[in-house]
Amino acid sequence: MPPIIGITSGKILGNSQLTRISLIDKYVQAIQLAGGVPLVIPTGLTSSELVSCRQVFDGFLLTGGGDIAIERFDGEPNSRISDVDPDRDRMEIEITQYAFEENIPLFGICRGIQVINVTMGGSLFTDINSQRENSIKHDWYPEVARNYEAHSVKIVENSKVHQIIHGDEVNVNSLHHQAIQTLGNHLSPTAYAPDGIIEAIESPPHLFFLGVQWHPEWMLSSPSMVNLFKQFVSSAKTKFQRN
Repeated sequence: MPPIIGITSGKILGNSQLTRISLIDKYVQAIQLAGGVPLVIPTGLTSSELVSCRQVFDGFLLTGGGDIAIERFDGEPNSRISDVDPDRDRMEIEITQYAFEENIPLFGICRGIQVINVTMGGSLFTDINSQRENSIKHDWYPEVARNYEAHSVKIVENSKVHQIIHGDEVNVNSLHHQAIQTLGNHLSPTAYAPDGIIEAIESPPHLFFLGVQWHPEWMLSSPSMVNLFKQFVSSAKTKFQRN
């Protein structure tokens, strides 16, 4: 039986002025391609509702989306901060804490790596270009296609990312204006952009507790990007078989 992966989602206000639960289908496709069963977790579940249903999931995927409220990490105000959703922040931080404490596989993408870092006590640049000199361009959306390989990342040897990607360097897309500033507790930086921005993190003792700043779900023609999802789902399957 394939493992069940809980995928976090966001909310958008449509033209009809109705709020909708929102998730780009590429995340679902990536989990299916990797052999998992994707189930969407709606933003807004209460803490007690999360507790009652979290045993259903064998792994969690934290997806991209709006910015995290700066109150969560004593962040610097910036005019580019947008789409903050306190309910989503709370829910994803609770999921991350649970996954870390119970050794449940968790994979964070873009916003997801930032949620992991904030949950573990780290901080963020609330806008890279405003706060960090000599940075390269990281926010390419919507100027180019989402799968555009904007820059390379150097991968740390002997890390889980290195084992998964089978290389010291890989080209990635780049669709973010925020990034890790100070690293959270129990985390190791495992990939860097050319300007030194942290592009991947993991918690080495954990079964699979990993985040990347790029969007591998838009790069599924690349075997190394597909392998990120396959290794995540494989770890979730290991957890599933232990229960």
